[in-house]
Amino acid sequence: MDYLQLLKTEIERRYGRQPESPVDYNELALEIQKATGKNISSYTLMRIWGHVKNTSSPRQDTLSNLARYAGYTGWKEFVSKADALADSAAPSEGVSSGIYDSVNNVKSNLRGGTNTNKENKWKKNPTLVLAVAALLILIGVGLGFILRKGASEPPHELVSDILIFDNDTLSWTLDMTTWELTISGNGRMKGFRREGMPEAWLEYRDSLRSVEIGEGITHIGNCAFRDCPLLASISLPESCTSIGNYTFDRCPALTAIVLPERLTSIGSAAFWGCSHLQEIVLPRGVTSIEGELFCYCSGLHSCTILGDIKYIKAYAFAECEALVRINLPEGLKEIETSAFSDCHSLKEIFIPEGVTQIEMCAFHDCSSLQAVTLPSTLTEVGMEAFEYCTALLHIDCHASIAPHLEDDVFIGIPPSTVRLTYPAGADYSSWKTALGI
Repeated sequence: MDYLQLLKTEIERRYGRQPESPVDYNELALEIQKATGKNISSYTLMRIWGHVKNTSSPRQDTLSNLARYAGYTGWKEFVSKADALADSAAPSEGVSSGIYDSVNNVKSNLRGGTNTNKENKWKKNPTLVLAVAALLILIGVGLGFILRKGASEPPHELVSDILIFDNDTLSWTLDMTTWELTISGNGRMKGFRREGMPEAWLEYRDSLRSVEIGEGITHIGNCAFRDCPLLASISLPESCTSIGNYTFDRCPALTAIVLPERLTSIGSAAFWGCSHLQEIVLPRGVTSIEGELFCYCSGLHSCTILGDIKYIKAYAFAECEALVRINLPEGLKEIETSAFSDCHSLKEIFIPEGVTQIEMCAFHDCSSLQAVTLPSTLTEVGMEAFEYCTALLHIDCHASIAPHLEDDVFIGIPPSTVRLTYPAGADYSSWKTALGI
């Protein structure tokens, strides 16, 4: 029996849904901390749910904390009650109906569900089978005739409409021969919803190839080009000063984009999942790299920061597997949770003066990371911040007082392989112990 899957089902029931995004896992981690008083990083949860690559099994204390969140005293009690229910017909007193339902679902799947009677019905009625088969053949012939007739008719070459947002009116035209979208007007583009029926050109997003946005447009709306699998070319006007949340989310065919010099803000997850985006230059006016901005941009190998970035938010570069090096500017204040997790090609990182805290899982599983330079202003390193950085050879910390280490900061790094340098006379004994030096 898959005990872990049963436990995840119960946790999802208590949480209210199945976690899907890094934000969901971060919220779930906070709920677990509030309910149990124990910290499980959002990245650990992502590994358990299979949201990111995982080669190791969860630790016993992690399983016990998850079981406590689900309402049990620990992992052992959960397993024993799952075993007790495996062949029972009804939940017993003191056992949640959730695990009972989960176990029965597993048992039903293993036994083939309840389709036996339906199968026997078909076997006993061969005439009915032949009649249904003949009907399906007729339907297929009819559909083929309709499709051939439709194919002979010329397609609409252009489709157009207007967008109204506050007092601004924009017009758009889609050439259905080349699948090029042109948007013109002045002012701000409206935002679109992440879920629900697609509006405007998003009705044709599966075929969209290129986008030309005219001068005069100042803002690109939320989700404006979300989930356009063939969109390879985007031209933004110099008048554009802001890009919304999820604007180019899941556009895997996009390989490059030039951001206008007047741009000052880019919303969360704007380029999430643009897996073939190779390089990006952030203009001087952009001061924050928002959460999940380049998450899962697995082909991104270069990010040039021209301005004074103050914040690198959670999961900003997570899973950027091709990113080799990034120059972090002076004036940076925060590196948040999992900001560079699973950047497997990142070889070195220089964290500038002014940063006081590196949050949990910030550089988790950066398996090629060899050298890290830490500023004198650093006071704390979060849980699992450098976990599984197996190639790490040198840490140079300039803080005269050793920054506080939370749990499992250097887990997975071979003992005694790292050279640690720090100011003369400083006490770094806690770091040496954590590194096995």
